[in-house]
Amino acid sequence: GLLTGGTHADVAPKLWNTDTGGLIRNFTGHTLAVSAVALSGDLSKVLTTSQMRDGKMNLWETPTGALIRSFGESAGPAALSPNGSIAAAGHGDKIKLWDTATGAAIRELTGHSSNISVVEFSPDGMTLLTASIGGPNQTVILWNVATGAQLQSFPGSGGTFSPDGMRVLTWWDFGGDTKTLWDAATGAQLRQYTSGKPGKAAFSD
Repeated sequence: GLLTGGTHADVAPKLWNTDTGGLIRNFTGHTLAVSAVALSGDLSKVLTTSQMRDGKMNLWETPTGALIRSFGESAGPAALSPNGSIAAAGHGDKIKLWDTATGAAIRELTGHSSNISVVEFSPDGMTLLTASIGGPNQTVILWNVATGAQLQSFPGSGGTFSPDGMRVLTWWDFGGDTKTLWDAATGAQLRQYTSGKPGKAAFSD
């Protein structure tokens, strides 16, 4: 299926059948536009966030559309761990982690100096990638999910894991046209690509 966020006219996030184009269900609970949506790796849970006055981050059951819980605070970019047990979301220049089973806060990660632009778990769920945009110190940081320790830091305003989680690709959303490939474990630069203009990039399967 395809998961889409809501709009100002219709705020409910939606799950679509990619074969037929038909609507499977709405996730109804936000009152203003949704800023981020995320699926757990096992597809059992959906996380939706709003940065606006709505001030909610909601966790849903994918099969039924039922609301599991609302975390009750606005958030930016968000992600669910592959098994759906941890929710992570950007709040200004910080990242907060929650236990999805209990709704309890796990920890807050600090290390960025500008607004969070990317939040992504590694395929094995053991590492969290975050990026910040704006300001003089735009960075991509890798964190140990279990301890909150910072593992690596790379220059850039966005990034993503390779499908095997062993490499990280970083980019600049503004002001730079290079994409850089890094070793996630050692932090070593592997190669650079010049794309001709700034912006996001992705790995093929």
